[in-house]
Amino acid sequence: MKIQGQELPAGRYGLWTIPQENDPWQIIFVSEWDEHHSYFSRDTEVMRVEDHAVRGAHMEVLAFYFPVVGLYNTTLRVHWGEVIVPLQIEVGR
Repeated sequence: MKIQGQELPAGRYGLWTIPQENDPWQIIFVSEWDEHHSYFSRDTEVMRVEDHAVRGAHMEVLAFYFPVVGLYNTTLRVHWGEVIVPLQIEVGR
């Protein structure tokens, strides 16, 4: 699968974000998917992608969802408050 155009090997991953107010957010996939989320080691980083946050309707809880799923692509939305970070996902044909 590709996320934001970058290849992500099959596996289980932890997900970290580095929010930015005016710059793209950094979304980081790490191999230690079951570690306590107070910090992560750069040694476990598998992939890092970026995208700008957009404003949307207020969401009281953190949500990960796919608003539309196509045959070979979708968008994963990371949504909390009025902040949405959309990640483009593609799968092989």
